[in-house]
Amino acid sequence: MFTKQKWRMLVKGIIGLALAAVLCTGCHSNKPAELSFNSKYVDLGIIYSDSAVRHVDFKFRNSGGKELIIKDVKTDCDCTKAVFSHEAFNSGDEGVISVTLDLRAFFPQRVVKHVAVYSNTGINPDTLVIAGIIKNK
Repeated sequence: MFTKQKWRMLVKGIIGLALAAVLCTGCHSNKPAELSFNSKYVDLGIIYSDSAVRHVDFKFRNSGGKELIIKDVKTDCDCTKAVFSHEAFNSGDEGVISVTLDLRAFFPQRVVKHVAVYSNTGINPDTLVIAGIIKNK
């Protein structure tokens, strides 16, 4: 038989568990890693051939709940190099993929370069795009 005091403790415990379950519904712990970029496209505009080396930083955030790991970053041309961190990014952590383009060997034309980002998000590759127009001075 429950006394009033035991009954109150039981009710408080049930209410506490129910409240914890409701609050944890919005928790990110079961949400997979998610790679969110500030921007996936950069237009460099006009690039003069005598100074056609450009650096672009793609800033990102793990907006998911699980740990984000960038496994690899591949470029579509030897003229494009990417540097990234192999460390794990916890939920809310931010990072940068730095890309350097050396377009000095290109003839005047519109160029579009792609950077493929492979991670543990399940969306592979996540593609970044850099565009510009090379002109002679």
